[in-house]
Amino acid sequence: MNLDNIEGLTLTEEQKATILARAQAHTDGEVAGLKAKNDALMTEKKTAAEAAAAAEAVAKTAQEEADLEKARKANDLATLEQTLRDQFSDQSALSDAKLEALQEAVKNNRQNTVLSELSQHFLSPEAAKLVLKQLVNVNLGDDNSLSEEFVGFDGAVVATNPKQFIEWAGKNDNLATLMKPIESAGGGAGGSDGDAGGDAQQESRADVLYK
Repeated sequence: MNLDNIEGLTLTEEQKATILARAQAHTDGEVAGLKAKNDALMTEKKTAAEAAAAAEAVAKTAQEEADLEKARKANDLATLEQTLRDQFSDQSALSDAKLEALQEAVKNNRQNTVLSELSQHFLSPEAAKLVLKQLVNVNLGDDNSLSEEFVGFDGAVVATNPKQFIEWAGKNDNLATLMKPIESAGGGAGGSDGDAGGDAQQESRADVLYK
């Protein structure tokens, strides 16, 4: 602003300086106000975007948990495993600790499914699970494929599938007495009827249970 160009206005240098200072202060105030409003709008947009991202993450987590629960209730192992695998499919984006936790969840689910199957062959399924848990191992391969191995009380592998394990368990002194009895293959409706020769005709426990 040039006050000298205003016709008829006579001001001292001090008056000119005061007027110019006040005008500049007013302008600076308006600029600062506009900048503050702009910053507030940017912050509001950022907050809204963060809130939307957080809501999306919560919804995704809720959907994944719902899928897991649905699969558990339906005992749908394939869906359950796939849902868990999907959660850590992008391994580069996960911490090692989280990845390991998810891998353990997959293996534990498979182990629990196998234990539930095996325990049905025992007189007390729940008690059997406590014993069998030490004998059933689940391994997760580099390609995320699962495999089971069954070990004896000495840690040596005795089977690679449930049928083989049940056959081994039926011959193991520690487990056989805890298992449900099976009928003779040729004993008719009443079983073997105590015939000493019936044992020779009796099918293996695994063959009877896994027909």
